[in-house]
Amino acid sequence: MVTLAATNGVSVEPPLCDDGSPGGVSTSSVDDALVEEALDDADLHLGGTKPSSSPATTTTSSAAAAAAAAVAGATSAPPPAGGVLRREVTLHVLETVNSRVENIGSIILLLRKQLSRLKDALERETLSRVASDALVERHSDKIASLRRQRRGLRQKVVEEAARADTLADRISTLQGERDRLVGEVRAAQAAHAASAAAAAEAAASSAVTAASAAEEARAEELVRELESTKAARDGEVATLLREMAAVKSEMAADSTRSLAAATEQVRAVTAQRDSAVAEAAAAAARVTELESDSNRRVLQLADLEREVRTLRDQLGSNNQEMTLLRRQSLDDEVERRRLHNQVQELKGNIRVYCRVRPLLLSGAGVGDAAGGASEGSASGVFRYHSRGRGIDAVKPGDAPTSSATGGLPPVGKWGFTFDRVFDGSATQGDVFAEVSEMVQSALDGYRVCIFAYGQSGSGKTHTMLSSADGGELGVIPRAVAQIFDHTERMSADGWQFELKASFMEVYNEQVRDLLGSAEEDPNVKYDVKFDAATKLCWVTNLTTATVNSREEVDNVISTSLSNRSTASTRSNERSSRSHCVFRLHISGSNGHGGKVSGLLNLIDLAGSERVKVSGAAGARMREAQAINKSLSALGDVIAALANKDKHVPFRNSKLTYFLQDSLGGDSKTLMFVNLSPSSAHFSESLCSLRFAQKVNACEIGRANKNGRVSLG
Repeated sequence: MVTLAATNGVSVEPPLCDDGSPGGVSTSSVDDALVEEALDDADLHLGGTKPSSSPATTTTSSAAAAAAAAVAGATSAPPPAGGVLRREVTLHVLETVNSRVENIGSIILLLRKQLSRLKDALERETLSRVASDALVERHSDKIASLRRQRRGLRQKVVEEAARADTLADRISTLQGERDRLVGEVRAAQAAHAASAAAAAEAAASSAVTAASAAEEARAEELVRELESTKAARDGEVATLLREMAAVKSEMAADSTRSLAAATEQVRAVTAQRDSAVAEAAAAAARVTELESDSNRRVLQLADLEREVRTLRDQLGSNNQEMTLLRRQSLDDEVERRRLHNQVQELKGNIRVYCRVRPLLLSGAGVGDAAGGASEGSASGVFRYHSRGRGIDAVKPGDAPTSSATGGLPPVGKWGFTFDRVFDGSATQGDVFAEVSEMVQSALDGYRVCIFAYGQSGSGKTHTMLSSADGGELGVIPRAVAQIFDHTERMSADGWQFELKASFMEVYNEQVRDLLGSAEEDPNVKYDVKFDAATKLCWVTNLTTATVNSREEVDNVISTSLSNRSTASTRSNERSSRSHCVFRLHISGSNGHGGKVSGLLNLIDLAGSERVKVSGAAGARMREAQAINKSLSALGDVIAALANKDKHVPFRNSKLTYFLQDSLGGDSKTLMFVNLSPSSAHFSESLCSLRFAQKVNACEIGRANKNGRVSLG
């Protein structure tokens, strides 16, 4: 953008037209008439001619032509006497020069006035563009660049204005020089007039003629001097005019280029502004759309809030109903426990299950091989009846005999009845289905004792733990699985359970910790203690592990079995030589004040056997004696409980002393009597059946039958 400088040094900007060109008075047409006149005067002064092209220059051109004619006439006509005509011509030339210099000054003044007008117009245009500047505030970087260019152009115009001021100063100097020459000419004229008067008074024509000649010579010299001065001044004026024309053309060219660039930039900014306006319009439309969408969402939110309030009301009613149902569930759970316990008491607080293990046909054990067992002999040892509750033991080889008098019934068959009898085809699952009710009693807060009794090799460890290859799980792992299933199910009703497990064995009337580190410290003592306040038994230094998953219980069982005492006898190649006791404390509570505290004892007893049959000797004999003594003590305790004796001989054995908190009272006791189908073990099986029958005749926790019970 072009910037012009006024006479007072204030920079202004020219206005712009609609097409981007400077508005108002263009710098390319700044008073063309004045400039044309100045050029014509210069050409006339230099002896050239120029036709007039506008009314504004008619008067000046006529005056210049008259002056030229006068000069030409003065030079062509014979000089008048006394040199008067020459002086007049000289004066006229000086006046003409003076007028031309004044015209140049007038042109400069007109230029300054025009610059002032341009300044006013530009100021007005600047004010009119303030609003436009506000529209392009977002393009401040480009506008700042344009303003820097405009300031550069302003500086350049200021410099050109300074040059114009310098030219004006030089013209003023020339005018002063001209005034000095005019003064000299007038002084010469006065001197000449004085000389002419003196010559006239002297009336001496010769002197006058000489003086006139001298004066004419002097005038001619002055004329030549003036002409040379005029030529020099004309050259300087012409140079100044050329410089002014060059400055003007340069300013016009710079202005044109700057205006073109500024116009292009303004157009680009305008295009960007239009784009921004379009974007703003699109944004406004988007805002309108978002507002409508927001209103729609507000309506949806209001609907959702109403639905939420409705759901909250329903949830409140459901919570109340759930609370009632939970309370009812707790009441039902209490009633279920009462009924379940009543059923268990009706079945008898002590129950006896009989289980006959399958005959080992391939890979038979020691007992089977010794007895020469076969499938036929097995089928002849036991007979089942009474829908799984009765079993008959038939001694192989015995046959009915007769006498001359008719005789007595044949000897060799004994019949027994128990709560449940399992033949050799029964699976571990079938057995545990009958045991699960006792496990549930432990979960309901009762003390339960389940133990397996029988001779060596009759399948006690298989029943309580698992098969030899670990394929079928026994009572202990299945009971643990049932307990964890129950605790997980009850956790939904707010119940929290804590399970603590211990595993020990009673070997030769000594307690061993199957989970501890007795091998590392053989001096650790394990003493059985009884707490009269809580009616619970515990063992000093016995390891108790808190279990939270079935895997942890499996680890406890595997560790214990690896530490258990076993040995080989005639009856069993891997006979358990100790009583193994797995104890699980069950503690549960909920947020409504409900609490349960149950105790589950799962016991794998050592095998009962006669020493002469098992062939035990030395250490094995001492083990057998200790086993038989503890089993006899267990029978005495059960008999005393059944007879309601004041004294129960719990202290006769470490096993019975430890189990006194789970035998008697409202405790639940289940005995497995395990039998071998081998004919070689018939005598031992018959003894086991007789012992189990006496136990089955006991009633613990209910009214006693008439008569006393003896397990001896």
